[in-house]
Amino acid sequence: MRARFAQFTIDSETRQLLSAEGELHLSPKAFDLLCGLIVSRPKVVEKADLQARIWPNTYVVDANLNILIGEIRRAIGDSAQKPKFVRTVHGVGYAFCGTAVDVQPSHGPSQALLCWVVWNRKTYQLSEGENIIGRDPRSDVWLDVPGVSRRHAIIRVNST
Repeated sequence: MRARFAQFTIDSETRQLLSAEGELHLSPKAFDLLCGLIVSRPKVVEKADLQARIWPNTYVVDANLNILIGEIRRAIGDSAQKPKFVRTVHGVGYAFCGTAVDVQPSHGPSQALLCWVVWNRKTYQLSEGENIIGRDPRSDVWLDVPGVSRRHAIIRVNST
């Protein structure tokens, strides 16, 4: 799963949460929780289901889940009082309430073609064919910068 929301990109294959400033750190369980909420969006995921996904075959108290939600909120600048991304449904569970766009995963390490763009200390891997660079969150290389148009440039990559 790879998705963009606001200035963030999350990639479950590379296990990275990226922002315009670079990679953000989340503990492995918090990362898995955020991925699960994004995949299930906008549906509310019950606490018991979340606990079963994150701690299979283990009993944990609700406080453990609350701690992970707090870690996610701190990393992405969200708040429980005015949520932009993670909404608490009291007594039930949590939901991802932000606007997220699924994006195509980049080539995996098994692919022979390796091309990339480096901008502002971030590396964007390019795939074969057209790669759109722009301010539109659906772009292959998303640059949320005022001087960049929605579809600023296209880089075509051919394997021949």
